[in-house]
Amino acid sequence: MTAAMKKQKLKLYMRFYVDDNRFVFPAQDIIAIVPLVSLHEVPQAPEYVAGILSYHGESVPVIDIRTLMTGVRTDSRLSTRIAIVKFAASKRKQRLIGLLAEKLTEVMRIDESLFKPSGVTNENTRYLGEVVADNRGILQRLNVAELIPKAAQKMLFS
Repeated sequence: MTAAMKKQKLKLYMRFYVDDNRFVFPAQDIIAIVPLVSLHEVPQAPEYVAGILSYHGESVPVIDIRTLMTGVRTDSRLSTRIAIVKFAASKRKQRLIGLLAEKLTEVMRIDESLFKPSGVTNENTRYLGEVVADNRGILQRLNVAELIPKAAQKMLFS
């Protein structure tokens, strides 16, 4: 192993798409990747709450990432999956949430030191993190801990 390789801080990330844009989130947070299944609807929930599913007896709210970002529902495709991930609902309690996304099919190794600020900040999209470029364009990191607004957390996890 070369000195340059030792300096790299490679970390595994799960890649997904929202339209033509690529995003990643840490693979270490993933409990399971499941196919798109029928979800139980949650009346009066925000549009981006696709529904809930039962995972080993636990109710798991599923967030439609495309709806959250664009207001348009995720298409039901063969590559559409639900990533069940750890979510810090409070400082003391960790819960599970599902992330519904298209092309949720590839794990990538990314050098942590290559992530740079996007140059754009928006209070409504605090879940969007730093970016890194590769030969296919930009990848933006998703901050799962910031994904669900506090008011929606109260509704989903009470």
